[in-house]
Amino acid sequence: DDLFDVIETSLCASEGIKPEMIGIAIPGIIHGGTMDLPSSNSIDLTKYGNHFAIEQFFRDRYHLPGYIFNNVNAAALGWYSAQDTYQNIVFHSQPYGWKMGGEGIIVNGRLLSGKNSSAGEVKYIVPLFSGLDDVGSAVCTPDQMVRVVARDIVGAVTYLDPQVICLRSDMTPY
Repeated sequence: DDLFDVIETSLCASEGIKPEMIGIAIPGIIHGGTMDLPSSNSIDLTKYGNHFAIEQFFRDRYHLPGYIFNNVNAAALGWYSAQDTYQNIVFHSQPYGWKMGGEGIIVNGRLLSGKNSSAGEVKYIVPLFSGLDDVGSAVCTPDQMVRVVARDIVGAVTYLDPQVICLRSDMTPY
């Protein structure tokens, strides 16, 4: 409802520029304009079914082009477009207190999304790692978070050999 309110307020504004399209960055796997709801715990759209055609929903509701992006892919594209030095980057986003983050990957200047738009979804490899069982269901200290982040980015370093890794993590102050 808050999102609808923001969009509708923008559309009804009497001054300034009216929106020409709707772009939303949201956690989860976005593939072909469809959102895989079970992978997105931060928003409850289950009343729309398991695979919600979220882009079409916004296009139909507001009669504007709508584009939905994975949040960390949007961050990676934003960081990449703001510089002209690096062509191969990994943008790792680690939510506060979570055991798993996500990665937006740019290779040779192009976003890497994969066949099912799941490239960078660290949650698929995390269960294969051991040694962090003592962390529990949530990460409570900066030292635990450093271990989690290091675990998550080791795959990116090993397989992609990026020029730079960007890190967004409130719990890793150093």
